Amino acid sequence: MLWFKLNEELGRFFLYRSIRFVLRKIKEILRNLFWQKKLYRKRNYIELKKFQNRHDGERVFIVGNGPSINNQDLILLKNERFIACNAFFLKSQEINLPLDYYCVEDIHPAWDNRNEILKIECNGIFIPSDLSWMYKNDKKINFLNFQRSYLRQSHNDFPLFSNKVHKKVFWGGTVTYLSMQLAAHMGFKEIYLIGVDLSYSIPEDATIKGNVITTKGADPNHFDSRYFGYGKKWHMPNTKGMKSNIISACMECKKLGIEVFNATQGGNLNEIPRVKFEDLF
Repeated sequence: MLWFKLNEELGRFFLYRSIRFVLRKIKEILRNLFWQKKLYRKRNYIELKKFQNRHDGERVFIVGNGPSINNQDLILLKNERFIACNAFFLKSQEINLPLDYYCVEDIHPAWDNRNEILKIECNGIFIPSDLSWMYKNDKKINFLNFQRSYLRQSHNDFPLFSNKVHKKVFWGGTVTYLSMQLAAHMGFKEIYLIGVDLSYSIPEDATIKGNVITTKGADPNHFDSRYFGYGKKWHMPNTKGMKSNIISACMECKKLGIEVFNATQGGNLNEIPRVKFEDLF
């Protein structure tokens, strides 16, 4: 009986996942149709187009939010181009570092940090259009035609990579993947990753429902204990998938003539050539 019940639960789970995938796929097909005809969020298409090759030939830092950035002198980024994400504003406020570019793609940090995000002043904020309802279509935000269910993760071509984000951009299991597509779109020829530690632990007091974790205490996985602190929700981390997709993005960048380096202090991303952050200045 127990075996039958487990199989029944698994069957329901996979049926739910399949239905959700199909519905998302239909939604994205319709969005693509209208986006390509410039009928859907015409303003965003035009604004995103303006970012194309804006920084042709320059270098950019993509800032992850691992604990390792607490050991790096991030004020060195003050005169650099960099893309930050999620709750990095906690660090930028702490060290008085003005943000350059900012993005978020996961529904949970997008929702939990929405009030702070609306206060951000920088050269560009990028958020998927399916989250625009949280921000009441604020005109300072560039809403992306973000594809979440374009392919099953088991597909040989997953994940896809875009360097024309005014048309569409693809989900890759981590906001770093989105940041790398933005960097390619803006024409950067050198990308330096920092804070991409790829190390997670789930607190014992956290509650888990499906693939969503709710933190009941301090966050042990990021530079600040408030990042995913009390009451914050986050998705079950898949570090193996994150690493694989970041490596895939590096390969796509190489095809575009973009060099990618890992300037993270420590961490588990050893497949990308390492450089020392402080030696870059």
